[in-house]
Amino acid sequence: MLSKSEEMDCLWTDELMQVVRENKDLDREKAWNAFGKIYQKYISVLWTLCKHYCGDDGYADQVFEATWKKIWNSPKYDYKNNKVSFKVWMAKIAKRVWLDLRMKAVLRSNTEIPEISVEPKDYELVEEQEPLNVHEIVLEEALHQLSDKEYDVLMTYLEYDTDQKKHVPDSVLAILTTKYQTTPANLRQIKCRALKKVRDYIEKRL
Repeated sequence: MLSKSEEMDCLWTDELMQVVRENKDLDREKAWNAFGKIYQKYISVLWTLCKHYCGDDGYADQVFEATWKKIWNSPKYDYKNNKVSFKVWMAKIAKRVWLDLRMKAVLRSNTEIPEISVEPKDYELVEEQEPLNVHEIVLEEALHQLSDKEYDVLMTYLEYDTDQKKHVPDSVLAILTTKYQTTPANLRQIKCRALKKVRDYIEKRL
């Protein structure tokens, strides 16, 4: 249950996001100004989320920037209909961006991925039209080939079983084994098969 002040923040953001949606193609300056107000209010919140998800793996900067771009490109936040706080909605986008980066790292694990400086940046909001990234499109298509179970298991392992040799917590494994009526050993097999499906699909398309 949101507090009164939190609900007021959500309604404020909801109105600005509506301005962005309605004016992106009609009055882009008006849309961009509304988006800038949201950006300034939530910049520190998103940075904290990115640091929480990414830890010390060097991706926080990339997740931060990519999340804002996704919010601008698809400004679908609607508090009045969905009753979800903007922070929760934004957190889901940031987490998906981070998992996508983890997936890309796993897929090209034979290539060294350079670390980047992880410091909070107050990005200058410069509107730009990004060309479609063929690799990202194919990755999305590959993930959509997975069953719900395969996707769930694979993304869970990506979240916890990182390059720092962390492991999926026993409590999380227990949830998955109960949910899918299987064993930890079989979960690892599901993860490996799902990853192979993604790799095979990408190799065929690129």
